[in-house]
Amino acid sequence: MILMLSLLALRPAPDLRAVEDDRQYWGKIALIDTKGRKMAIDVREREGAKVGDRLQVTREGKKVGVLVITEVKAWGSWATQEGDADFDVFQKGDPFELLTK
Repeated sequence: MILMLSLLALRPAPDLRAVEDDRQYWGKIALIDTKGRKMAIDVREREGAKVGDRLQVTREGKKVGVLVITEVKAWGSWATQEGDADFDVFQKGDPFELLTK
């Protein structure tokens, strides 16, 4: 019994950083709160959305900017722009997709 516990103690801990993240999802900007400088988007946890996800926003095939999810709700998620880009470049209905690492 002691030998078995000793062998288990010698086994290296799994590297949790090595887990592959193969999530993929996309959606649209549903609402823009200019005063709060945030946007409601139409993806939820069940579609795979997580706080911290980075989303590439496009319009007519051209890159507009990057959003970062700050809250995930039952109805959708809240996101803010990444970096110092002009907040006014985003429009309701702009499509986005999850940026993979």
